[in-house]
Amino acid sequence: MRQAASPDPELMDHDAAERVAMAAHYAEPATTRAYVPETTDPLRDGLARGFHSHRAAWEALPCGADRGRAFAEVRREPGACPNCAGRRWWRPAGTDELPTCGDCHPPPPGLTVQRVTT
Repeated sequence: MRQAASPDPELMDHDAAERVAMAAHYAEPATTRAYVPETTDPLRDGLARGFHSHRAAWEALPCGADRGRAFAEVRREPGACPNCAGRRWWRPAGTDELPTCGDCHPPPPGLTVQRVTT
């Protein structure tokens, strides 16, 4: 059986390209110009980059039952969420509470949080 290549960590953070595209989109004044596929559109292009980098990361994973075993193995790694294998943790700022997985349970809007790296 062929061993799948480990996905590049930069590719896994597809949200970065989407965040940049959304920020650029909302920073521009609204226009009423017609859509022209040949023109550059920061929002469309940024979302497409995010989609394709996310897809590339998923396609680098093994298929079938091997995918489930690989996912289970990643969830057991130190610092990974045992539920989703995510590594984005947060806790309310100024507390010593145990960190909460940001992928499973995003912080409530308006709460000042401290990002925790594991």
